[in-house]
Amino acid sequence: MALFQELNKQGRTIVFVTHEPDIAAFSSRTVTLKDGRVIKDSKNTNVRSAKEMLASLPVNEDY
Repeated sequence: MALFQELNKQGRTIVFVTHEPDIAAFSSRTVTLKDGRVIKDSKNTNVRSAKEMLASLPVNEDY
């Protein structure tokens, strides 16, 4: 997700498909489909930073 966000900041359009709302929270826009039709198209105002999330994960030095 951090790579996708970085590419998007560089002006690239990124499209990904997920069933997970937690993953969709990393995007700036969410389009919801049902039975092949758009039922919702919304901008995400509180986009989660994948880079910050990775940095906050605990480091396991055993590996």
